Amino acid sequence: MATEKSKGKAPICLSHVVSALSEGFLRHTRVERIEQCILLNALELIQDNVKTFTVYDRRGLLHNHFWKSYGDGDRWPIRPNRRKARGWDVPDYFCDVHNEDSTIPEDQCSLYLIERQGKDAYISKYNVSQPRNLTGIILCFLDHKHAHSRILRAKCHDYKLPENWIDIKGVLNAMCEMKYIIPPDEHICQPYMQRELCSVDGVDLGMPDLVISVQPGMYDIIRFIIIAVYVKLIWVLFILFPQWIKPPVAAPVDIGIIIRSILARIGTLIFKETQVVYAFGPSGIPPWFLAEAEIHQCFGMDLSSFRKCVNAFFNCQRRNGR
Repeated sequence: MATEKSKGKAPICLSHVVSALSEGFLRHTRVERIEQCILLNALELIQDNVKTFTVYDRRGLLHNHFWKSYGDGDRWPIRPNRRKARGWDVPDYFCDVHNEDSTIPEDQCSLYLIERQGKDAYISKYNVSQPRNLTGIILCFLDHKHAHSRILRAKCHDYKLPENWIDIKGVLNAMCEMKYIIPPDEHICQPYMQRELCSVDGVDLGMPDLVISVQPGMYDIIRFIIIAVYVKLIWVLFILFPQWIKPPVAAPVDIGIIIRSILARIGTLIFKETQVVYAFGPSGIPPWFLAEAEIHQCFGMDLSSFRKCVNAFFNCQRRNGR
């Protein structure tokens, strides 16, 4: 439900919302659950007249997932509960080795249009030439490669870029080495470059008004641990009865990320009056996204948690002058 504005006050404009998905959230939340949450929250933001909903994950896993699911140009009906796993199936996680080895084409679509028609909702690739539906929202997927490629491909400078290349591991394949360079400040701060950084697939998204840092919820962490234990038990049965049991593939368990996620959630419950937004990390959200945005944090990406952050934006005391 859209937040009601106080009478006699100018309406608060919320045009661009960004959700920055943490590594812990991506590793410990089922793929189908993340997809459902993104689609449902996008439909919810339409009621607040939000024009753009950007999903940022560092490795581009969701970028790749949505391109494989909805990037063929067709208009797909949104049915959040259409994928149901069978009773003994192990759900897919983004930290699965099959997902890590996938590659993303450079010409892959980054923008989708989600629109409502009565009680139905549809998702399709966003076409710049088609008229914008007033009841729709642009869904954008970004990863950390967007800024690097925009900066390095720009031809608006008349000086030589630095030659100090930095080696990093591959974005999706740890066996593949990649390199990048850090350009000087005078190169990034040009107005042309600022427009380039906010442009995706030929569309100017504009600066975000609200950035929501998404951390894993306790429900997803506990479910992940239970599934990991379940898979270990299945492997024991496979060793005893190899001809009868087919062992499932389990997502690798990172104890450090699990402990940090649990402590972050406990810390938020203890300091209830103060919202602590945890660091995005060295490969986190682009800093220009934070220049004009209000930052909030939620644990889990379900409708109620996400809605609290949007409501907090509308109810900000400084913005309302109280």
